[in-house]
Amino acid sequence: MNIYQFAKICSVSSMTVSRAFHNAPDISSATRSRILETARKYHYRPNILARNLATQRSYLIGLVVPNIVQTFFPYIIRTIENLVRKAGYNIILCDSEEDGKLEKEQIRLLIDQHVGGLIIIPAAKRKDLHAFKELEHNGIPFVIVDRKLDGIHSSFIGTNDHRGGFIATQHLIKLGHQKILHLRGPKGVSTARERMLGYRNALAHYAMSFKSNMIIDAGFDEEDGYKTIKSFFKRAKKPTAIFAVNDPVAIGAMKALEELKIKIPDDISIVGFADINYASFLKVPLTTVSQPKQEIGESAAKIILNEIEG
Repeated sequence: MNIYQFAKICSVSSMTVSRAFHNAPDISSATRSRILETARKYHYRPNILARNLATQRSYLIGLVVPNIVQTFFPYIIRTIENLVRKAGYNIILCDSEEDGKLEKEQIRLLIDQHVGGLIIIPAAKRKDLHAFKELEHNGIPFVIVDRKLDGIHSSFIGTNDHRGGFIATQHLIKLGHQKILHLRGPKGVSTARERMLGYRNALAHYAMSFKSNMIIDAGFDEEDGYKTIKSFFKRAKKPTAIFAVNDPVAIGAMKALEELKIKIPDDISIVGFADINYASFLKVPLTTVSQPKQEIGESAAKIILNEIEG
């Protein structure tokens, strides 16, 4: 919804709407209150970039990531920032800490900062998609990266996680493994779901039976992988191989295995996902599915710039 459509709903001019949002003195408090209340009802927020001349652009792009210290995302952040800076834009970076509530607050803050558009890697934990619906409703350009959101209609950039999960599991099967444990990420996240489905489909493709107790929830970071393996190996039969949802979980699992005196690759094989830069520098280099991090960042930046300027 643009300012003219919203003004029509309020039965006022677009200039009056602008005055209400800018707290101008030449508008009555009753009219201002009515406009702001209607805006809340319709989830309307004025988009400065959409209604101002090119010289009045903010030249700001909001970038919301779920974990700024997680080793995969900084590659994407740096690539995006480098590319948009060359186009004359600056980044406002927010870390949602995998918290959907905080993410919602950050998106609304960025809207209020009149960013021209947003690039968002969604948080793992959320109750609703209200902030994303507000972006859609107000016609604010945004790109979703890495993690798909069902029901949200925006540009998306990511990898084929299902294919990656299949390839990782296939690699272990071809090494002769029959007991392959999958350390799954949070259930509500598309990357975790698709990689798990790739794992299951690889087992089916090679006529191997699927056992539900060979999939365990392990989160997304090193501590998750470490604690999960420590707990699992106390109570269950040992697998001969592990496919971890990502490299941090795999690295945490490797530390736990080392403490348990289980040698890699002599006693067990392990595969991660992402190909973070230090995976090959570990005491035992980590086998991992590569993700094109630079290409993901470049594509996200190019799309948001095109949507802002197009």
